[in-house]
Amino acid sequence: MKKHIMHFDRTISSWDEAIPLGNGVIGCLIWGESNALRLSLDRCDLWDTAEAPEIGGEYTYKNLLKLAKEGNEKEIERIFDEPYSRPRPTKLPAGRIELNFHFNENVVSSLNIMSAVADIEIRDISIQGFIDANNEVGIFKIPTECGIKVINPEFGLLGEDLIDDPRFFSEQELHSAQVGNMQNLKYPAPQKEEIQIDGINYSYFIQKTSDDMSYGVFAGVKDGILAFTVKKANTPEILFDNAILEIKNAFRDGYDKRCELHRKWWSRFYSQSYITLDDKYFEYNWYLGNYFLGSCSRKGSYPMALQGVWTADNGKLPPWKGDYHHNLNTQITYLSYLKANHLPEGECFVDYLLSLEEKAEKFAREFYDINEGLCLPSVMDIEGNALGGWPMYAMNPSNIAWLCDSIADLYDYTKNNTFLKHKAYPFIKKFGIFLSNLLERNDEGMLVLPFSSSPEVHDNTAKSFLTPNSSYDLALIRNVYEDLIRFSDILGYTEDKIRFKSILSNLDIIHVDEDGSLMISRDEKMFESHHMVSHLMAIHPLRQLNYDNEHDKRIIDASIAFYESFGYYLYVGYTFAQRGEMYAIQGDGKKAYEMLKLFWEDFCLQNGFHCNGDYKHKYGMFFTYRPFTLEGNMCAVDLLQEMLLQDHHGKVIIAPAIPSFWKNYSFKMRSKCGAMIEIKVENDNLTVLEATAYADCSFPIYFANNLVCNIELKKGESFTL
Repeated sequence: MKKHIMHFDRTISSWDEAIPLGNGVIGCLIWGESNALRLSLDRCDLWDTAEAPEIGGEYTYKNLLKLAKEGNEKEIERIFDEPYSRPRPTKLPAGRIELNFHFNENVVSSLNIMSAVADIEIRDISIQGFIDANNEVGIFKIPTECGIKVINPEFGLLGEDLIDDPRFFSEQELHSAQVGNMQNLKYPAPQKEEIQIDGINYSYFIQKTSDDMSYGVFAGVKDGILAFTVKKANTPEILFDNAILEIKNAFRDGYDKRCELHRKWWSRFYSQSYITLDDKYFEYNWYLGNYFLGSCSRKGSYPMALQGVWTADNGKLPPWKGDYHHNLNTQITYLSYLKANHLPEGECFVDYLLSLEEKAEKFAREFYDINEGLCLPSVMDIEGNALGGWPMYAMNPSNIAWLCDSIADLYDYTKNNTFLKHKAYPFIKKFGIFLSNLLERNDEGMLVLPFSSSPEVHDNTAKSFLTPNSSYDLALIRNVYEDLIRFSDILGYTEDKIRFKSILSNLDIIHVDEDGSLMISRDEKMFESHHMVSHLMAIHPLRQLNYDNEHDKRIIDASIAFYESFGYYLYVGYTFAQRGEMYAIQGDGKKAYEMLKLFWEDFCLQNGFHCNGDYKHKYGMFFTYRPFTLEGNMCAVDLLQEMLLQDHHGKVIIAPAIPSFWKNYSFKMRSKCGAMIEIKVENDNLTVLEATAYADCSFPIYFANNLVCNIELKKGESFTL
């Protein structure tokens, strides 16, 4: 493996192992044979949001509570779960462009992840291209004899019957993440045309998906250059004009100029942080994870859903509809960007959440019948509409507490009080107020949710309604009010601080068993291997327990040991990265390294995509499927960063959890303690330490379990050891 180069000696035969390109809006996957080399295209905001469940009537929290108390699984499934089986709402694939060389030969592919430029070799033919980092267009150099086809997805036609019954998943479909056939989406036939304008030969299709939304794929060819785009608009006429202008401007500037500006964008992106390791496999995968972030997430655009800008090109709806899952997936997807100092790319997630404020207030009123504050569904489309699903998780308000923690994290890593005062705090406060109206007193006088759960313990059975509050819910609820108290103190909001301290004081403490291990709920221990470590939220990612505290250390050690004892059977790929995060907290570099290596080697495809299941059948796990999602990749990036630098509980620790054979390494990362930290270690000796403050800060730095120095800096000041 050459440094920072993804390379394939053989023809790529599957969409999910393709060369991935993207710019946060448009995505492209390059794969297939030389007589039909596919550029499978996607656009981040390409959704059909029709037929979302109507909130009200039967679809309310009050009715869910009633059915949960009755143990009426059948009605819960009919009302709350079945809507997810409908074809819509769903993320849509855009279509593809096929390059035909009229012969079938081996295709050699490579991608430089530092420049985001792909190279394809077929016989003596060379193709080079990129998705423009600065514009909604892809630009490729192609042979003049190459045939070009623009191919629309094979949606169903209006008036046709459904080809299968979408109301129920079979057991096989459930465990393959298959949620329906694309031909159950019924649209008018697409408009297709080939025309020439100003010497550019265009091929395109326009697909109308509703009365007020059309999208299209447009390809223009001239003098050995292919430029293409995916656009959407309210009318086909506007869509056409915008697409033609986009391609025309690309030809005006030319390949070389656009490529130079594109490379500069990626160079600036990578200059924000770095990692250098003797272990080049780990180093490569850190850069690859950040490449995925830069390809899929840009400020001003929409955040990554499950597959980012790489929706499946296999004739079916994307795994789990490519939706926004908030009981782990979105939060972990945006776990690594802060320490990697890619703030704009991660801010798009926070910006998106804040933009849904009115939608969240409406949802709180209509679903929960609470007129103060806000809440969001935990499984939703791009507009914030509920999609249905297992309601004990898809409608668990604690998941939104995790979203609030993501917003709080952005403040903690920027110390931007303007952002805190005008954006973060008002949103989190509204959720805290909503939550205070939802909580009720139990027999002991403690504040609890009306029902509780722990994703996805007991699946969708009546047993999943746990005795409130589950350890998952309790950790998140406590975290919200702890943040509100902290932020109201920073902002000088004394009355708010008193109010939220009162709520916090009436919440239970975490539940531990006789061995000191965290329980699922106050009356139930963990009982099996599980893919989601939701009951350990207080350990990771919330870090409510401090490993430096002997009492907390005993709980952390006991909880991890008990979780280990059940083995891998019900794990998926991201579980290994999460488990590695636990070892990093313990300072166990050997085990953290093993989990990370196992994740990258056995739960990622050849292009690095996290594929969830034990698809190599190496570990005897229940899930052997391979649906691609991104959260595991980002959790793995975060784990490596946590192995190299931890910045929790007011101090910075350098290399707290690395394997003993890593002797030489360096990095530059952002610390939540208030500074950019740059270090170099040679032969186990710290030879370079620099700290540059992005805010006034004061903190100690440790290396090899020893205090190196105490840092005290004003904003903009630097310290060099």
